[in-house]
Formats: sequence, structure tokens, C-alpha cells
Amino acid sequence: MRRLPGGARRAILKKEVPVSQGKKVPSMRKVADCRDYPSESNCTLTIAGEEDEVVRAAAEHAASVHGHADTPELREDVRKMLKDEKSPQAA
Repeated sequence: MRRLPGGARRAILKKEVPVSQGKKVPSMRKVADCRDYPSESNCTLTIAGEEDEVVRAAAEHAASVHGHADTPELREDVRKMLKDEKSPQAA
């Protein structure tokens, strides 16, 4: 059996996925789902990904589609409403 370099082994044990430039990304993805928050437009958009990218995309969507102001407070509210993405096995 081939031995893994220390960094790769630690990444596997911590359930992190190595990405470019030495960054580590947690394996749990986050989800923002407009269906959880009724609106006049009956929006069905779901956004999934890394927490920061979901917060950014959801805030931009809330501003451009739903008329909210894209403020730090909105982004913090969005962050608090995120859910963990369910794995295909758990769905």
C-alpha cells in the first residue's frame, strides 16, 4: 500500500478536499432555497456550494429579483438561514 504525504492524509482525516493554491475546503456544502421563503413571484431558485459563494449569490439574487438591498446585514441574515446540503444517500 502506498503511503500518502502528511498533508494529504490530514486532509482526508479532516474530511477536507484540497484545492488549488493550498487552500482547504470543508466537504459540507450549504444550500439557500427560495422555496423556504414565500414571495410574490413564487421563486423556486436553489443555490448550493461553499458557504461564502452561496451567501454572495443568494444576496445578489435577493437584490436583483426580490428588490432587497444587498447590505452586510442581508448577507448575515442569508448566512444564518443556510442549510447543510443533504448527501444523495440521505435524500
